[in-house]
Amino acid sequence: GQYDNLLNFHYENVKNKKVLDVGCGRGEWLSKCLSFGFDPIGIDENIHMTKQCTTKGLKVIKNDIFAAMKNLSEKSFSIISAFHLIEHLNYNEIETFLIECKRLIEDDGLIILETPNIDNLSVATRTFYLDTTHKTLVNPDSLLFQLQEFGFHGEYFMINGNNNLSNNPRTIFNIFDGSAQDLLVIASLSENTKRNLFNEESAWLSSINHGMSTRQSATFFDEDYDRLKKDFYTLQKHLIVLENQNNRLEQKILFFEKIFQIRLLYTLHHLIKNIKQKIKRLLFRIAKKIYFNFSK
Repeated sequence: GQYDNLLNFHYENVKNKKVLDVGCGRGEWLSKCLSFGFDPIGIDENIHMTKQCTTKGLKVIKNDIFAAMKNLSEKSFSIISAFHLIEHLNYNEIETFLIECKRLIEDDGLIILETPNIDNLSVATRTFYLDTTHKTLVNPDSLLFQLQEFGFHGEYFMINGNNNLSNNPRTIFNIFDGSAQDLLVIASLSENTKRNLFNEESAWLSSINHGMSTRQSATFFDEDYDRLKKDFYTLQKHLIVLENQNNRLEQKILFFEKIFQIRLLYTLHHLIKNIKQKIKRLLFRIAKKIYFNFSK
């Protein structure tokens, strides 16, 4: 999975292995964290989801997320995650959630948030509203600013697109639906943790399924359009040159046709003249024979 290298990286750099997954659902993330050696616990108010978690042997709290978080100890978690949760909260609830995250996370811990990406036009205008429990379209810059106001240091990434930076069909369709469908935000209270986490040499960064932004898709489309426009103008210039060459060639052909016609007329004139002379000589001979025959 795209978060495996991140979990490995974090596991090697922290002592506290406790993970809190808020809105844990069926427990897929809890299971993954457990397999990497972490000690995860989930929160979900849906009894059907919590039953699936307990069936798998996972620790889970069945409760409203805010009530559950208030009962947890300060600075007790190394990772707090929320996958596709905050879009179900209003702005005040998101703020309350982030405040609780700050209280519960260790200074060198990580906040991992994933939510639908409003930069994808199809998501922002259509698919987001398929789930009637969705409340808030989360602006990535606004969320990052909000985290910074609470003392976090982080970055966001647009992930899970229909195409990526290395393979992008450059069409209008991809401007509307090809950009990243999800937003990933990773933050820490420690500036040093952020520095180490987002170091260019960090292997986990390359394993994330980065997607294009709508701006990137539009830029690629514009670049292709400009290139095709230049190619069109170049071809148009070549066509004009060819048309001029064709006109000159046609003029030469007409010239030679006229010359050919003149030569043909000249030849016919001489041919007719010769025929007339031969006819005259033939008539003269015939007349001469007739004269000799009558004169006898």
